[in-house]
Formats: sequence, C-alpha cells, structure tokens
Amino acid sequence: MSIFKVNDIRGLYGKEWDDETAFRIGFYLPGLLDADKILIGQDARLSLPEIFKALTSGILAAGCSVVDMGACATPALYFATIHYAFKGSVMITASHNPPEYNGLKISRQGAEPLDYEEGFKRLEKLVKVKPPGFGNKGGAVESLDIASDYLSYLRDFTAGIGELKVVADCSNGAAGYNLRRIFEDLPIDLIVINEEPDGTFPSHGPDPSRPENLESLKEKVKEEGADLGMCFDGDGDRVVFIDEKSNFISPDLITAVLGLHLNNQLQL
Repeated sequence: MSIFKVNDIRGLYGKEWDDETAFRIGFYLPGLLDADKILIGQDARLSLPEIFKALTSGILAAGCSVVDMGACATPALYFATIHYAFKGSVMITASHNPPEYNGLKISRQGAEPLDYEEGFKRLEKLVKVKPPGFGNKGGAVESLDIASDYLSYLRDFTAGIGELKVVADCSNGAAGYNLRRIFEDLPIDLIVINEEPDGTFPSHGPDPSRPENLESLKEKVKEEGADLGMCFDGDGDRVVFIDEKSNFISPDLITAVLGLHLNNQLQL
C-alpha cells in the first residue's frame, strides 16, 4: 500500500518508508511548492529526529532553505504558514495513527493543503527517481519562535468566554506544548491530564474518536465536577468534547455551535 494518500503521507516508518524516502521527498518538494524556503514543524513521535534530518537534507540539497519551528501542534504550523507568508510548509506527524506510524502533512502558500493530482500523486512519481546530487547546494537552516504572535492571534477568539472548569486531555501529544499558555489569561479553571508529549502515547492511543481513549477524561471530569472535557489527537488538530456528565458530544453539534458563534462575531 502506498504511503502517498489523498491528503497526506503516512505509513509505518522503517518499513513502508525510510530516511531515503524522506530525503527524496525533501529534494523534490521545493520545485513542487515553488518555494525557496520551507517551514517545518513536528509533533512528539519517536522517529522525528531521523525524519527531520533526512527531510531537511533533501530540501537543502535542492538549494532551498529550511525554517525550523521545532515541536508544535499542527494548527500552530498552519498559522505560521499564513502569518509569515511561507510558500510551503511540512508538519511531521502521523496525526491520530498509532505510535509506530509517522508521516507528513504538506501545505502550499496560505496553508492550502497539497492536493492529490498535482501534489501527492506527482510526488509519488518523482521520488522513484534518485536525485542527481547530494550535499547542501546553498540552502540554510534557521529557527522560528511564533509564540508571541500565535498567542496574540488566538486572543481575538476569546471574547465572551465565561468562568468554566475544564479538563483537557492532551493524549501525550502535541497539544501539550502550549495548551496552558493559550488558557492562562482566561477565566477558566483548567485541569490538564496526559500533558507531557511522549511519542509512545503511554496513557492511551492518540485517536480521540475511539471511545476507549476517552475513559481517563470521563473519569477526571466526574472527579473534578467539571463543566466540560476535551481530548486532543496526536498532533493537536482534532478535538473531541464531552459534557459535565461525561457524555460524548457529537462533532456535528460542536461545528454548528462554532458556526453560530463565528457568525455572531462577524455581525458585531
């Protein structure tokens, strides 16, 4: 089965893809994205150092520079892609998949997801060809700290939030990197569980849509008498909510509530 999916790249690292694959993807990405500088973020999986090194080496070998965001949640990478006007970005993550998986979420300018026909399908063909050269051909690596700009951006969405007691389950994933800082100025009593990012996901699996992965959150909400519980996936771009009685809340209902809220905000 191919690691090149409709919306991303993912598979068993070391079996279905490896350092050489990552290098080749990196080499061909600048041309595919028409980019001279590519932003890279990563979650907490154990294979990240190998993939980052190989991917970055490929990008540099193509003469393109790399901007390293370091450890972050996927929404933070999307924000940075737009805010700093990058032509391309890569999040190294396998999202909600088990620990032995890893992958790449690739975006064009404006954080527009890479499509399949002119994106992943084309990239799959390109990586079958060994790149003609190796070594750095002029690209550089630099770091980027977005914390101040990102937190400022998120504050625009906090108007009207009242006093709540909330339990957040980070699933030992990327949500744990900045969750407390995002909530620190809000009138919220925040209890965080499974906060420390750990690519083995020791508390439970990183897929919050599976009922068994919500058990520790449900117990904590009942124990704390909280108003709300939320559980994030491995890279922090998906969240599931439960109510004060630990009942699962349908994502469709959450989407409708958010739609009404944003519509009201636009009308103000």
